[in-house]
Amino acid sequence: MTGSRTIVSIQYLRALAALTVVLHHARNPDPGLFDPLSGFNIGVAGVYVFFVISGFIMYRVGRTERPGRFLYRRIVRVVPLYWICTTIAAVLLYKVQHWAPRAHEFFMSYVYSLFFIPHYSLKWPDELWPILIPGWTLNYEMFFYAIFAVSLAVGAVLLVNSVVILALVAVGALVAVSGPVLLTYTDYILLYFLMGLFIGWMYDTRDLTRWGFCLPLGAALILLAIAFGGRAEDLLLFLGAPLVVLGGLANEPVLARWNCRLLHRLGDASYSIYLTHALFIFVLRAVFVHHMPYGWLQFTSWIATALISASLVGLLVHHWVEVPLTRALSGRGKRAAVV
Repeated sequence: MTGSRTIVSIQYLRALAALTVVLHHARNPDPGLFDPLSGFNIGVAGVYVFFVISGFIMYRVGRTERPGRFLYRRIVRVVPLYWICTTIAAVLLYKVQHWAPRAHEFFMSYVYSLFFIPHYSLKWPDELWPILIPGWTLNYEMFFYAIFAVSLAVGAVLLVNSVVILALVAVGALVAVSGPVLLTYTDYILLYFLMGLFIGWMYDTRDLTRWGFCLPLGAALILLAIAFGGRAEDLLLFLGAPLVVLGGLANEPVLARWNCRLLHRLGDASYSIYLTHALFIFVLRAVFVHHMPYGWLQFTSWIATALISASLVGLLVHHWVEVPLTRALSGRGKRAAVV
């Protein structure tokens, strides 16, 4: 994180959240892959932790900025690498899936994806997914940044974000909305950002050390949600994700003494890991799983390969692409902002 001091617990949680998303996609259904975790929706848990962390970081590093400067820093941080990965994904998908007969629709999907406009996927028409599937979360991120910029202009970060987000979620809960944009921006998922903002406020104004129990409690709730799924999953994740972040911050002194350099670096590279793993993991899996006997050895070796390769690729992209791009666009000598 930018600022006077790196918050180690946030770095570790970002790393673990990114790896859970990789794990989730690595064990997606495949006729040739033994999958004992087919019902474990662990990737969603990682995404929701990311959203809470995003709210926390925005409160910590963004609330004193001017609205224009804030938006510029967010765009510089998020957009360039996303556009690169989306373009690569579009080229590959167009070639592999033979979209030539529907070239106009595909082009519009590409444009919507680049500019964070929610829309139904051409390949999975029931899903509100951009061409680069993990980019669906960035639609929420960019919308949250827009609300946050308005709150900076008004000069009331917590109040404006609370009123706007709660009003949108209330509309989504009480009114039968339709259309990709309204369905997205009235979703209760926005509440994760709001909880992150209030955790940021607590971090600055309260002694959190007594809240250390929230880390194991939140982790237990997430595991229960993953294990049991069903109607209780959303509620358990809704409780578990913010508790994990709050508990991690409460245990900051302990985690800082541990100082795991690998998790710290993976936390730095979490955005690159999140975006790039989707570009190669499906191709790599197709090559890998069909050359090993079906069963536990196949599954465990594949998961290890996916996690290690996604981490290595993410670290390389972070070092050679993400950081240079962000620094160049932010201005020479300036440190990159962190999502």
